[in-house]
Amino acid sequence: MCAAPTRFCRYWLQIIREALSNVVKHAEAEHCWLSLMQDNNGTIHIKIEDDGIGIRPEEQRAGHYGLIILLERANSLNGTINIGLRPAGGTLVYLSFPPAYRRLSPETGTCHA
Repeated sequence: MCAAPTRFCRYWLQIIREALSNVVKHAEAEHCWLSLMQDNNGTIHIKIEDDGIGIRPEEQRAGHYGLIILLERANSLNGTINIGLRPAGGTLVYLSFPPAYRRLSPETGTCHA
């Protein structure tokens, strides 16, 4: 498996940081869970959940751009983002990103972007 390009890793980190910042600032949560995984196809999956008061994207307040930032960053990496309520209460932010690279080349043993 090849390492993802630095640009992608930096954006993923910024997305996670923004989502966690939203939990701290707005969720009134007692717990927050973060999972980050890469499946066998190379797709990156990021899930941030909290047990706070919950948010709906349409409830975004004027002057608050956290959700817009998340959406724009996800789109810039051809990712998808879903924001909604957890069945048990709180908010769920789920993102997925297609592979940022192809697998190792069998001929050269190098990664290809």
